[in-house]
Amino acid sequence: MIFGKTIVVTGVASGIGKRTAELLNCMGAEVIANDGGLEASINGQVFGFNS
Repeated sequence: MIFGKTIVVTGVASGIGKRTAELLNCMGAEVIANDGGLEASINGQVFGFNS
């Protein structure tokens, strides 16, 4: 059910958010990850955003 879905996960610097992003990625989801900063990553590739 997760494979092929795009899922946004916040709070990925550590703890539950980090582990959730890892597990979803292992299950085949495209994970968009953020931790309150101005950077996000999509399946491990980091993108910077200027304000």
